Amino acid sequence: MKNKTDAINIIQSKTGAGQQDCARALEESEGSVVKAVFLLKNRQAAVRAAEQQAAETGSVASAAGLFKKLNLDEFVIDAVIGLFSLFVLFVLLPSGQMLSGRISLGAGVALFLIVDFFLPFYAGRLYRQYEAGIEKYTFIKKIVMAVCSLTILFLFIGFPPQLAKIHKDIEALFPLLYIFGIWFSFCGGLIGFSFPGKIREENRIKDSADAAVLGIALMSPPVLGIVLHALGAFNGVERFFYSQKKGPVAARFIMEKILVPVILVLVMALMQQVYIEGSVLYFQDKDPAALIPRIFFYLCLAGIIPLRFVAGFAPPVKPVNLLTGLISFGLYLFSMHSTILFLLSKNPQLF
Repeated sequence: MKNKTDAINIIQSKTGAGQQDCARALEESEGSVVKAVFLLKNRQAAVRAAEQQAAETGSVASAAGLFKKLNLDEFVIDAVIGLFSLFVLFVLLPSGQMLSGRISLGAGVALFLIVDFFLPFYAGRLYRQYEAGIEKYTFIKKIVMAVCSLTILFLFIGFPPQLAKIHKDIEALFPLLYIFGIWFSFCGGLIGFSFPGKIREENRIKDSADAAVLGIALMSPPVLGIVLHALGAFNGVERFFYSQKKGPVAARFIMEKILVPVILVLVMALMQQVYIEGSVLYFQDKDPAALIPRIFFYLCLAGIIPLRFVAGFAPPVKPVNLLTGLISFGLYLFSMHSTILFLLSKNPQLF
């Protein structure tokens, strides 16, 4: 009996387990202390692994629950709008420096073409959301298409003349700028509308991937891109769009829900800041009271405001996103109004 007690004490000192567990392990090991210690340590390792897996599962479930409560791309848009508004209010305006003075001719052209691609891309994704969520209400889809089209059109028409007030040389590039802008808009819309999302049917995945790859091919010099596409140069891209493996699916999710919204909103915010600065600093009339409504009218038709409005009601509508949208929306309007008032004081022609 004493030997058994000593053996249990040794097992307990080696494993830290309770006496009953040690006694049971000793019996199962037919009196072998070494086997009992090995058995208990294996059981303890298995318990720890199960606890760790349960904790990880709980974390994943919590993250999944959070994502179910919000649309990630809308949350990213609101975050970028809010951060840009804070940058304008607390960095740009206090410094007295204007973005338009730092935008080179090449940077202005790049901003224009980037928006011409990504705005139709995101508009195409929004239309797909409406199409999937409200199939019966075709008039709503038509309204969404009209709003997105007007947003692209007004931004397309309004920005180059404002950029020309800062860089006169760009007027000579207007024909090429508009030609490439139309081409980028077409390709962006085609890729965005066809970008494979939550599509389960194999034929629809294939058709969607083919259209998206065609849009990418057309972004190349047109003839060269079509030839390369016909020769299979974009097969790797097509496999990326077509694949339902975890890696490609995760990459497409990051592109669609995070990368594209960040690039789009940031570039649009920069463009609209340049538009405001160009409108106020080079304003020629003597009635500044007429300027503010004119600028807000344009901004309500082109850019972030209509885009966020359409995105906010795209199915599925989440209350959390409506709240973050109202906060970022109010902050952005306040930053724009503050910018206009600040710039009015800098334009000597108005006084």
